Amino acid sequence: MSPNNPSVSPSLGPNDDPCLPDDATALVEAVQDMSQPQERRDAAWSRLQKVIQKIAYRVVNRLSGHQLKSDFVEQAPTYVWERIAQFDAKRGSRFEAWCATVLCNRLRDWMRRRTAKREVATGSDPETLTLIEEVADHSDWAGLLQRALDREEAFSESDLARVRTWPLRTRLVVLAVSDLWRKVPAPEWETWVDEASLDAPFPPQVVVNADSVSDRVNVLAECLGMKPNTLSQQWHRGKDRLRDLDYIRQLREEL
Repeated sequence: MSPNNPSVSPSLGPNDDPCLPDDATALVEAVQDMSQPQERRDAAWSRLQKVIQKIAYRVVNRLSGHQLKSDFVEQAPTYVWERIAQFDAKRGSRFEAWCATVLCNRLRDWMRRRTAKREVATGSDPETLTLIEEVADHSDWAGLLQRALDREEAFSESDLARVRTWPLRTRLVVLAVSDLWRKVPAPEWETWVDEASLDAPFPPQVVVNADSVSDRVNVLAECLGMKPNTLSQQWHRGKDRLRDLDYIRQLREEL
């Protein structure tokens, strides 16, 4: 996680340490300091995530009033985590300003991608625009996930570090629906399932045997006692998290 070793990350637990500094820049330095005890680095990151989400809320209010505001704020720590090794307090930078820049750029990229999709259907009514986006997105993901499953490589340590920052339930649902749970080391996956108090094996065999994403959503919803629409919404929000993985980016670049 430090500039010399960006793949090493704290476990991102909920611990907190009353002796930690309140200053955000000092918190970053504590997270980056590999000589610090792991528990202290975890606690510093836990406190820093709250700072990042406050900054994200201000950024998204300034740049976009979109209904997905809560999703962006929730994922903001993941976006910052990917670049936190680039922050250097010795240059006199304030973390708050640097963080706001990172999040502004990320939100603008997201807004540009959304605008580009809509330009394909210029002049269409909102219902048609939504349908076109959903069909294009479904087709894109179906092929992408199949190609991912055809590859033998597991997630890299840097991708696993990103996945570990996702809320536990989101982590399990998104990876189960996408079938990419197979890319996580078995011992770690089993630990997540146990932490979520789900019955093993997870996903159940009936979900594994499903032929498509939509089938997996429906079957998994039934297994979890959820409405299919509710789980489908979780999946659609979770796809943005998958897009941030190097594993998925590389597959897109190969197309």
